[in-house]
Amino acid sequence: YTLSLHDALPISELALEGAVSGAVSYSNRTGLEGGVSIKGAVATLPDLPPLRAALASASLSPDRIHLDPAVIETSSGGEPFSGGTLRAGGDFYFSGQRLVATLDTDGLSVDALKSTAAAWFGAPAGLTVIHGGTVTGRVRYAYEPQSASSWSGQFQFAGAAIGPAALAVPLDHAQGRVTFDTSTLSL
Repeated sequence: YTLSLHDALPISELALEGAVSGAVSYSNRTGLEGGVSIKGAVATLPDLPPLRAALASASLSPDRIHLDPAVIETSSGGEPFSGGTLRAGGDFYFSGQRLVATLDTDGLSVDALKSTAAAWFGAPAGLTVIHGGTVTGRVRYAYEPQSASSWSGQFQFAGAAIGPAALAVPLDHAQGRVTFDTSTLSL
């Protein structure tokens, strides 16, 4: 099954593959309703590495598609990210064509989170000053066609270097907490 969302999202063409089970109905009164599970789910965009999940579950209601958090695997070999876990979920709202994606991490490498998030949605600003190490927490991406996309989140990091790339001597082996949104960054 392939779902093309074109201009509705900041992504031009999303393809979903896997074994689908569940029930979805449509009526003139209520629109779409139901739920599906996708075993061996693979989500791809042109020229990007695919995201894989052993099982992904989604529910459909008249105004949105909700994707339950699913454990994401790397594109090579089907193994989970080494040294940590990434769960992705979110909502797509038909009215307003709004997307909200949530990435939950548990001991995931900062570099793996940065590269995955940047490939699919653009780089989260709250991660720009952290290099290496691991991260545990949540980052949230929001997109609406009439406004700029945005990131927010709260996470803990450990074993990281802190500082902008241009800083002569970054703070190494750091640990702490970051909270950020479109207008603030607390470290």
